[in-house]
Amino acid sequence: MSAVNRETCRDRLASLLDTSLVDTLAIATEVTNHKISDLEGRTPLVAVLSYGTLRQPVTFRGTMPTFRVLVQSWVLAEDAGDYDEADAEDTLDLIEVSIADVIDANMCDPGYWQSIQQAEPSKVEDVSVGGHAYYLESIIFEIKPNK
Repeated sequence: MSAVNRETCRDRLASLLDTSLVDTLAIATEVTNHKISDLEGRTPLVAVLSYGTLRQPVTFRGTMPTFRVLVQSWVLAEDAGDYDEADAEDTLDLIEVSIADVIDANMCDPGYWQSIQQAEPSKVEDVSVGGHAYYLESIIFEIKPNK
């Protein structure tokens, strides 16, 4: 079994995002490497999730995988007194560009991937979780891992 797999790449991306978004920029309260069923009003929160794998044959060398990971940004739509929907949308936008900055700075990460890039346009939607209204942005990334 290869040392680099979808889990190790997902964990690495979550770690890079945590360092930037939580520790350095302080624009997210938490970055997680797994799904969270109930956000319990936490905001802003970023989750890095497995999204699939494509394994293409490479002549005489087996297959070459391409991993897909889904990065979700969850921002509470408004808070009682602290901020409103405009502030929430501004936060969502700031998180998106900060994620892009992390990707740009780590397009090649020799211990983990040859390349990482956004696979398609992100999607922003209004969702309700646990009785709370959130803005949710979903971004899919493709990772070509090192073998």
